[in-house]
Amino acid sequence: MAPRRRDYDRDVRAFLKTNINSRHPTWGYTIYRTVYTAESEEAWPSIVTKINEYIRHDIFREIESHKKYYEITHGPLDPSPNEQVWELHKPTIVSDPALYDGATFEDIRRHWRADVEGRGFAVNDSFTGNNVCLVVDEEVFEMVRDAPSPAELGRTGKPWIRAVDGAWEADDADEGYLGVWRVNLDSLWFFWWDCYGPEGMAEKCPRGSDDPPPYPAYQ
Repeated sequence: MAPRRRDYDRDVRAFLKTNINSRHPTWGYTIYRTVYTAESEEAWPSIVTKINEYIRHDIFREIESHKKYYEITHGPLDPSPNEQVWELHKPTIVSDPALYDGATFEDIRRHWRADVEGRGFAVNDSFTGNNVCLVVDEEVFEMVRDAPSPAELGRTGKPWIRAVDGAWEADDADEGYLGVWRVNLDSLWFFWWDCYGPEGMAEKCPRGSDDPPPYPAYQ
């Protein structure tokens, strides 16, 4: 049976239709590690696991956001598209102290562009995975390390990670946009979806501040 109209209009179905294709059979951020202390070396696998837990939580939270519009009339929502989005999530983890220990955002951006272009894509590609990467520096490492599980998270004091715009140029700074934005961990899936398109992160990030509030700015 075909999905009912309200179910068909869900974000996860639109995400699969728009983001997954022959050129991009999976999705997922490239995550750069720039902190290489002894503590971070031991904790790094758990940091990656926790980031992924938050992404999974965001994907399945989509069901909750549609419940009041759908379930009262039509019954439980189908979780299979959420499961498919999660199964197709394949992040790339970059951890190399020789290249990235203490790397600046510009260092990351330069390596990131070379990687994207080396795979035959462009950094202003509509696909978010080709125009935005994530960075775990010492501040982010400590925040993720100390963060509760997604289920225990409150509405304030949310942990975040840094997103870097691969297409950012120095001229963009004249418009009050510095190409780096903090993103709440529990919004990383929707941030990917929100940044899909040729303008990417630049279209969403608030202007006029060296440190704009974390995405989503309304929380």
